[in-house]
Amino acid sequence: MRSPFDTRVLPHLDAAYNYARWLCGSDADAARVTEAAVLAARPLADSLPPGDARAWLLAIVRRTWSQDAPASPDTLPAPPDRRATWPAGDIASIDAALARLPVGYREMLVLRDVEALHYRDIAQIAGIAPATVMTRLEAARQMLATTVAMLGKEAA
Repeated sequence: MRSPFDTRVLPHLDAAYNYARWLCGSDADAARVTEAAVLAARPLADSLPPGDARAWLLAIVRRTWSQDAPASPDTLPAPPDRRATWPAGDIASIDAALARLPVGYREMLVLRDVEALHYRDIAQIAGIAPATVMTRLEAARQMLATTVAMLGKEAA
């Protein structure tokens, strides 16, 4: 018989790593943070509340990452997905613009537009009110569009 950890948490390891990668800015740091988060999650999985285990695991990833308090990286790996809410542009310019956003805003875009999490789940993960998630997400989208446009002008 498979454990709750195996059936409910392990399917979300890719999302945990992707989120950690955007927070940390490097594959090595993301692997370290993901591993620490999974180790912390394992003993808690038997008491995992009903609902989305992905949001629960991502909250543990965020807490694990925030304990390290890393500096904001200069470059980030490309995300696996793009959503229609992001500005038009080539992937490289969007990645460069996203990497320039403060981590709190970048985090909102990744959790909502890449991971497709609900506002209440993002609020739980980030430890903020759902209204704050909506406000930060709107600001992040505007910042992203402005930065993509600025990078386009610099390249021209």
